[in-house]
Amino acid sequence: MKPVIKNALSVVTIAVFFFMAVASSHTKHMTFTKEAGQIPPDFGTTSDTLLVISHDRAYNKYLKSNFKDNYFGAYKIINNSELAAYPVSSYRFVFDHDLNYSTKTTVNTSTGASHNSTYASSDIFYVKDRTTDKKYVTKSSAYYSKLMRAYIKALEEVRKK
Repeated sequence: MKPVIKNALSVVTIAVFFFMAVASSHTKHMTFTKEAGQIPPDFGTTSDTLLVISHDRAYNKYLKSNFKDNYFGAYKIINNSELAAYPVSSYRFVFDHDLNYSTKTTVNTSTGASHNSTYASSDIFYVKDRTTDKKYVTKSSAYYSKLMRAYIKALEEVRKK
């Protein structure tokens, strides 16, 4: 292999590992507080049961594990369609997430044809106060399980104070 190509591959490999290291530590530097707006001001002041919205099977695996290991208050995992059955007076707060979508356009240089691809690029998590209909949102991250775990830990810290 030519030295120029070998050096270029080495630089690319190092850059990829550097990017992965920075990206994976992203949630460690995030803060989740009432003051910063990620946690409702009244969260943890009552003994309400937190409703947790489930989604697809892969997501629910992390959801159940992260709540079981990191949140020790009362919570109930439900489908979004069941939400109306739970009175706001006993179930004021809801934990859920939204996906941020991105669109990538690829142009074939020989034909000039373009193709759009839409994909989920990152997640945000939030606690919604059902009495005010306000969402208290995290920053986004492509590492949804790490972000979810960090946010749940922060909710637990506020809850147990």
